[in-house]
Amino acid sequence: MAKREEENFSPKNAKRLRQELEDSDKNIEELQSADVATLEDEPQENKMKMKIVKKNMEQQKENMEHLKSLKIEAENKYDDAIKLKINQLADPLKDESNPDDSEVDNQKQEKWHFEEKQKEHLDTLTKKKQELDMKEKELEEKMSQKRKINLPRADRRKKILHRF
Repeated sequence: MAKREEENFSPKNAKRLRQELEDSDKNIEELQSADVATLEDEPQENKMKMKIVKKNMEQQKENMEHLKSLKIEAENKYDDAIKLKINQLADPLKDESNPDDSEVDNQKQEKWHFEEKQKEHLDTLTKKKQELDMKEKELEEKMSQKRKINLPRADRRKKILHRF
């Protein structure tokens, strides 16, 4: 073993080991610098990717707005077309029903007129009944008073007649 250790520490081996150590250090530095360079480049790449994604999103947003306006325009045209079609179909029916509507309106007016007349007559009848009831009460009161007055007269007449 001692021989082996002597071989390892020989000047030739020491030079070779130093060289290997230096090469190893260079490799490590190169790897580290490559890693650092990669890490330094990565944020730049990410920023570029983000810009591309943002730009793509903006384009998609503009496209969506355009499609939305086209959709609204198409819906409005559809609604207008439906209304036009309904009017085209409904106008002849309206023309046919107008005389009927007029007749119905006339009948309603007449009905209202006669209902108002009937109401007036019923109101008049009610008033007349109230007046009649009042007159009957007055008559009843007067008859009652007359009886009170006439009773003593009748009694006097009987007395006078009995005297004779």
